[in-house]
Amino acid sequence: MRIIVELKPEADQNLLHVDIQFLMPKTIKYILSKSSISEDFINSWSNFANFNLKFTPKPRIYNDQLIVGDKNILTITISSCSKEFINYFNEGVLQMKTLLIQNRKFQIINVEVLDNPEIDGEQIKLYPMAPMLSGKVVENQKGAFYYKWNQPDFLAELENELKERYKETFKKDIPEEGISIKFDQNYLKYHSDISQLVTVNKRKQRAVWAPLYISGDKELINFAIDTGLGLNRDIGYGMMELRAPKNVVVVDKKPRKPRIDELPDNFGNLVEYQNSLEEDKDSKK
Repeated sequence: MRIIVELKPEADQNLLHVDIQFLMPKTIKYILSKSSISEDFINSWSNFANFNLKFTPKPRIYNDQLIVGDKNILTITISSCSKEFINYFNEGVLQMKTLLIQNRKFQIINVEVLDNPEIDGEQIKLYPMAPMLSGKVVENQKGAFYYKWNQPDFLAELENELKERYKETFKKDIPEEGISIKFDQNYLKYHSDISQLVTVNKRKQRAVWAPLYISGDKELINFAIDTGLGLNRDIGYGMMELRAPKNVVVVDKKPRKPRIDELPDNFGNLVEYQNSLEEDKDSKK
């Protein structure tokens, strides 16, 4: 389930840090505090939710600053496996008319709550709304160890992390069918490098932009759609979307372009016939 909030900056020119998503956890907690939700629920929101930011159109970037004008709409998408969480977030947003982000005031212009599309079959294709980070948290080590996308452990750890988070969230075992995550091989044929350099905890890491095929238990698939994939989801990484299938429009074959002598004149007569009459007149002279 998702809630989409559209914001419009009140000033005609704003400078925001290029990594504005790092500010969103505090913003999400602030919005939730405006609702009747408990404080424990607020502090644990990242266990069962994910978020994504998007400017439309894309703002210009200068010296790690986003130059945002009053025509750059900021869309915040929050997804969660908890309908209760979405309702509380919606309740908090409706208590507000403006939102302060990095000391810049944004006007709330639209709020929409959406259900996920229905899953047909046991395998679906997911598209990233934000880059993915896959890794393993090792004991007695400050940060996680991150894998590159072409290492076998990259996909394996996406699966393991999702399973462990599912068990922790719902306090039950993983469905017997499990989950399997694979890259779209057709996509890889045309993209030799699908990684992007990002900063996590002041260190550069390689995140991944690429569609995935995910198969297995439908409950686990929906959990992946609702809460994202991989590490550092609490700061805006790993959100995925299931796109509705495109409607295929069958277009009739266009008729061939008629020759000039097949076109009708102003009286509906074919030019060819008119030309023949003119030729007859010339022959009688």
